[in-house]
Amino acid sequence: MSSIFALLLSYLLIYRYALLAGVMFASGIVPLPVSTLLIAAGAFASQGYFSLTLLLVVATSANVAADFALYLIARRFGPPVLRFFKIDRSRHTERLENYLREHAGPAIFLTRLVGGLDVAGTILAGLSGVSAGFFVTFDLLGNAVGVGWVLFLGYFFGAYWQQISNSVGIVGWVLLAAVLVIFFISYRRYRHRTEE
Repeated sequence: MSSIFALLLSYLLIYRYALLAGVMFASGIVPLPVSTLLIAAGAFASQGYFSLTLLLVVATSANVAADFALYLIARRFGPPVLRFFKIDRSRHTERLENYLREHAGPAIFLTRLVGGLDVAGTILAGLSGVSAGFFVTFDLLGNAVGVGWVLFLGYFFGAYWQQISNSVGIVGWVLLAAVLVIFFISYRRYRHRTEE
């Protein structure tokens, strides 16, 4: 365990929900490896230091708030930034945006389950013009499931949370690979259909 993570764990026991909210908010804007922290928080909840329900509400709410802020920034400032850097929207880019608009719900939901993709999914949702209400609905559902399963894992395995935190990283990579394969297969079918 790194010294930074050990320090973060000790602060988690001192600052409790406020620290968790801050870290989860930051992870919604910058990809951070928060699963180990969530597993540890779940383990602490199993020992009575936290309420599991309150952990789920705080972590999910903070992540959704950050995702929504990033979504608004991408929606408002994304197109002017693309124009400033002279990034033209090609036929392929427009096709990808149309694909994301048509499949926005599953895309937003799935990117919440795979660490690292949530920031990219949020920016793409903002750029492709997905409505705010639609985004928040699927973002909330995805974050509740994504945060919830990691917290529950820590809660149920309690004292063994350090051993299982490595497995969660592996599961994350497997999920990432699965989501990317599904996306590419689905997008190729969509592209083939639109070219006919």
